[in-house]
Amino acid sequence: MEMKGKTMENTIMLSRVATEVNQIIDHLEDSLKNQIPQSVKKQMEELEDKTYSFKYDENQNYENQKLMVESRQLFSAIFMKYCCSEEERRELIRKCKQNDERRNQETLEIFKKEPENKQQKTIQEEVLPVETKKTFMKRVFEKIKKFFGK
Repeated sequence: MEMKGKTMENTIMLSRVATEVNQIIDHLEDSLKNQIPQSVKKQMEELEDKTYSFKYDENQNYENQKLMVESRQLFSAIFMKYCCSEEERRELIRKCKQNDERRNQETLEIFKKEPENKQQKTIQEEVLPVETKKTFMKRVFEKIKKFFGK
């Protein structure tokens, strides 16, 4: 049962990714769009979620689009494979590695940092006098000691 749920979630996510990637491809310059094989475009269209409402914001550049991470990853792979020269591909790979290293470093820094507003609290224990009850025999013994002066 759990596996079916995961498969369904993955299918929904994949179809939404395809929808977003189709929108990105539709907004590419014709020279770039024509470099992507028709079979890839057709597969994206077949996977597309017709109920998912995503619109590419023409007033924003690619970096500022509200895209799923998976959509960015898939589009980057398509773009690198079909639209980039070898030199551009190497540069993109280098930037991806730098971004990964930066994210990893940021993640490590999060765990190293002490909370800034952390106040060290010193707990002072108040020593209260404890009334101890002496047993009858102990009290008698102490009185005898006092009587004999020891």
